[in-house]
Amino acid sequence: MFALIEQPNLGWASPAIWMPGLIGVVLFITFLVRQRHSTAPLMPLSLFQSRNFAWGNLATLFIYAALSLNGFVIGVYLQEGAGLSATAAGLASLPITILMILLSSRAGSWAGRLGPRLFMTIGPLLMAAGALLLLTVSNEFSYWWQVLPAMIVLGLGLALTVAPLTSAVLGAIDESRSGIASAVNNAISRVAGLIVSPCCRQSSEARSISTASTVRHW
Repeated sequence: MFALIEQPNLGWASPAIWMPGLIGVVLFITFLVRQRHSTAPLMPLSLFQSRNFAWGNLATLFIYAALSLNGFVIGVYLQEGAGLSATAAGLASLPITILMILLSSRAGSWAGRLGPRLFMTIGPLLMAAGALLLLTVSNEFSYWWQVLPAMIVLGLGLALTVAPLTSAVLGAIDESRSGIASAVNNAISRVAGLIVSPCCRQSSEARSISTASTVRHW
């Protein structure tokens, strides 16, 4: 016979949901304080006194966070929704890589002549348009008509964004500190994805827990 067992509605009130994030924030603040008072800082905070460097890294954070989240959602959908294998789901985003290989260097040279601002505006807008194109996906799945166009637009937007953004960030810092400036920018781009993906997962788990308050057992 069936028995209904009530499950606690944890949601965001559960320490398992918010505690890792809180610990991360505390450790990050501790790191910044340490870097500010260190005689040989790993990440010199004086770099962020340059307006273009500070805002460029903030743009890097949001752009790569959106890119990581988009890639995470697409990968999950192609496997769980469309029924593709992990290999096929990975190959589905190959057009983005191809377009970046073909266009990134050219976008960098164009930005050198015209300035990075135009490309840092058009690029993210194209990336947003590519994400919106994914809304055309329906129950009758077709990669060629529903996913590939979005991958092409996303790839164009990313190719027009990455090189000009990097050039703008590094160009704001003296050449003698270009190495550490590049390392900071690269670290921020990686941290963006590490922050967004767990947040997306935690949000999904919290919603699942809050909507499933009872479980049936034999």
